[in-house]
Amino acid sequence: MTAKSSKFQPFTLTLSNSATLSGIVYIPTQSQFASPSRPLLVLCHGGRCHAGCYDVNKDHSAAESAEAFSIPVVSINRPCYQQTSSIFPIPSGSSFHKKTGRWEHEYIFPALWEKYGVPNHCTALVAMGHSLATPGLLVAASLQSQSPTPTYPLAGLILSGWGVSPRMQNQQARLKWSAEENEANRHLLMFSEPALNAAEASMKAHLPEQTVQSPGEEAQECVAGPWSTYSPEIAAHITMPVMFGLGEHDCIVPGAPHAIEWSYSSRSWYARSMGFALSVATLPSTDL
Repeated sequence: MTAKSSKFQPFTLTLSNSATLSGIVYIPTQSQFASPSRPLLVLCHGGRCHAGCYDVNKDHSAAESAEAFSIPVVSINRPCYQQTSSIFPIPSGSSFHKKTGRWEHEYIFPALWEKYGVPNHCTALVAMGHSLATPGLLVAASLQSQSPTPTYPLAGLILSGWGVSPRMQNQQARLKWSAEENEANRHLLMFSEPALNAAEASMKAHLPEQTVQSPGEEAQECVAGPWSTYSPEIAAHITMPVMFGLGEHDCIVPGAPHAIEWSYSSRSWYARSMGFALSVATLPSTDL
């Protein structure tokens, strides 16, 4: 479910709460010309996707920029996806995204840092999330920012495909689609209308292998649930730099659809993201 010529390798980790984390990882050789600041970049997929969404084919993969910048990259299957353990049941007073973010902060990011960050001489961890990965990452960053003794050096967030509320009329209409309509029109959500020419037509063929089942609570909490009421307080505690991007048809990056990584803007988006990760990766791991 990743590119046939992939440089990524699958992995599973047992976390400190005995849960399983799965995903793919690529550790490029550190070039003699590489920056002395080396981030560990952790990629978190959006709704109904999986870790392989960051490695669809050679032209739409994080591996190319990771190799150019000598940045270790880990793409995870978020909780409740693929071989990664479920976070259910969710206790009273919590929510799907609150518990996901707590897992990322308490179990997932510390484990990835020890497994891939420290041995590869990384100086910081940078998390990159698309769409429905955003709320959990905001929770994790908020918790890390408030922690007096953090167990991993989170230096920045890279977020895309997420906003406070839908703005375009076609996005408003999609919120009312049935399950069958969503399935039939998923390509419009990810690539925008074909007439906009935001992605290669051939990318549509990758949708079946890139689409998996997801917990309904994930979207419900944000579309019709309470996320918008408590998210400002969560965001207010975040102290690290945040890079934010939306496709033009989500509303900012010119010519890009919701799935920037699958579009004509893929290479430039990955290069820009790696550059940001390098720029914030200045915290020495020995400070932990």
